[in-house]
Amino acid sequence: MKASLACLACMFASSLSLFGTPDRTIRVEEDFLGSNETGFAILRTETDNHSSYYRLQVTRYLDEYEKVPEQQPEACFLARRVKRTTLLDVDHLRDPDTGKPSENVRTRDDSTQMADLLTRYPARAQRWDASRFAKLSSWKKDGRISSGEANFLSNYTSLPEEIFGEYHRQPKWKMEQAMEDMNALYLRVTTGMQEADEDEGSSQSRWICLIPAKTRQVHDHLALQPAYLCAGSHPTAEDAVKQAREIKAKAAEAKSPVPALAVWSVRYGGAPLCFTLVLQESMEDMQPERFKQLQLLFGTSLSPISSTCFVERAKGSESL
Repeated sequence: MKASLACLACMFASSLSLFGTPDRTIRVEEDFLGSNETGFAILRTETDNHSSYYRLQVTRYLDEYEKVPEQQPEACFLARRVKRTTLLDVDHLRDPDTGKPSENVRTRDDSTQMADLLTRYPARAQRWDASRFAKLSSWKKDGRISSGEANFLSNYTSLPEEIFGEYHRQPKWKMEQAMEDMNALYLRVTTGMQEADEDEGSSQSRWICLIPAKTRQVHDHLALQPAYLCAGSHPTAEDAVKQAREIKAKAAEAKSPVPALAVWSVRYGGAPLCFTLVLQESMEDMQPERFKQLQLLFGTSLSPISSTCFVERAKGSESL
C-alpha cells in the first residue's frame, strides 16, 4: 500500500512538472553594424529558453550580406546572406534546487576583430524621418509593400521563407523603421511581437535590405506625382527613349524649351507591359498656351495618365 502511494506521489509530481513546463520561446534581435558599396553586416542575437525555467541559450552571430549576390533570382529583391560567424554561444543555467546561476560557454570566436569589421563596413545608414517613412509605410497592404503596379516586398514571394524562416503559414508582420546608406534601403520588420503588457511568445525583429536597383525604384515611386501628360505608348523602352531623344533634338533646333522627360513601364490590369513617355512638368500649373506649344513640339496628342499604373522607370531614361 505504501509502495502504491509512493508511486502515485511520483506520478503526481511528474504531472505537475509537465504542466508547469513553459512554452518554448525563441527571440531574434538584429543590430545594423555597417555597410559598404557591395555589402553590409548585421549583429544577430538569438535567445532560446528550450521550454525550461532553468536554461536560457544566448547565441550571437555576425551575418554578412551581399547587396547583389551572383546567384540572385530575378524575382528576388532582397540582399542575401553569404556568411555567418558564430561569435558567442552561451547557456545561462540556474540550479532548480538552489537557484544558483552558472554559465556554459558552448562556442567562442576570438578571431573576429571589431576593428577589422568597422574597416570593412565603414558606412552607417541614415534613418528616414517620420514623414518620409509614413509615405513608405502607407504602401503596406495585405502582407506586401507596393506602389502602383510595383511590388517591393510580399508574403507571396520571399518574406516568410527568407526572413522569418516560416514555410507553412503567412506570418503577421509590421514595418517599424527605414534607413538608407549610399545605395540600399533597409527596413526593420517584426513578427510575433506581443502587446505592450505581455512578455511571452517568440518574436523576431529583423533588418532586410532591398537591392540597389529596387532601392532606386522606391525613390522613383516616392517622387511620383498623381498624374502626368504622356505622349503615347511603345512596345519597348528603347522605342520610347528614341522618341524622347527625337523630341529633344527637335526642341533644340527650334530653340524651344522642353520639360524633363521620363520613360516608364506601365501595366493596365493584367495586360502586358508597355512603355510610355511622360512629361515631368506639373499638370497643375500648365496653362492652355503651354499645352498647345508642347503638343506642337511633340507632334502628337498629349493625354493625362495616372501614375498608379506605373511599374518602373526605364533604364536609359535617367538623363532625358
